Amino acid sequence: MDKLPLRLRILQEISNSKAGHNVQTIMKALKNEYGNERQFHESACLDHLLSLKASGLLTEAKVFLDQNSNLLINYTASDAGKEALRKYLPKK
Repeated sequence: MDKLPLRLRILQEISNSKAGHNVQTIMKALKNEYGNERQFHESACLDHLLSLKASGLLTEAKVFLDQNSNLLINYTASDAGKEALRKYLPKK
């Protein structure tokens, strides 16, 4: 089975979560699927999150500091993001 493009898969993973995801939790959630790909690193995932937010497909749900005082932002899927998934994801 072919994998979805990483950006679309990130949107899908976030849409399946009520609390949302931040870059660290996305990395954990998708490690088994994309962990061996060169594009799968924290800065690329953060770029995808920011692009999805700028496109109106994600919204900020929570901003906080982790135990190392790193700023983290949890994102949730907007209505437009959920609609995009319905429109573009292959039917199972």
